[in-house]
Amino acid sequence: MAVAKKSQLNVRVGTRENKSAHVAVEGSMDAHTFPIFQQSMMELTEGGTQFIVVDLRAMTYIASVGINFLINLRVQRRKVGGEVILVGPQPAVLKILKMLGLLEVLIVTTTCEE
Repeated sequence: MAVAKKSQLNVRVGTRENKSAHVAVEGSMDAHTFPIFQQSMMELTEGGTQFIVVDLRAMTYIASVGINFLINLRVQRRKVGGEVILVGPQPAVLKILKMLGLLEVLIVTTTCEE
C-alpha cells in the first residue's frame, strides 16, 4: 500500500533595511501548509515591513488560499505605502495566476533584481 507523501512548504525570510524583506517559498502551498506561510507574513507585517519580495522560483503548487492571501497582502501593504512583488513563479503556478487574470492585479517579475 502506497503512502501519500504529505505536502511540504519551506519559508525562508530575510529582512533588510528600509522596511523590506525577501521571502523564499519552496514546495507546495495548500490548505495544510498555508499556515506556515501565513505566520511568516504576519510576523513581517506586524514588525512594520512594507515591501515584500516573495521568491516563488522553488514553489511547485499554490492553492486558492495562498492566492487569496497574496492578493490581500498586496492590498494591505499598498495601504501603508508598500508593495508585494512575486518573483519567478514556476510554469504551473504562473499558469494558475494567468488563468485567474491575476497578472493584472499582482506584480510578477522573473528575477529578484527587477
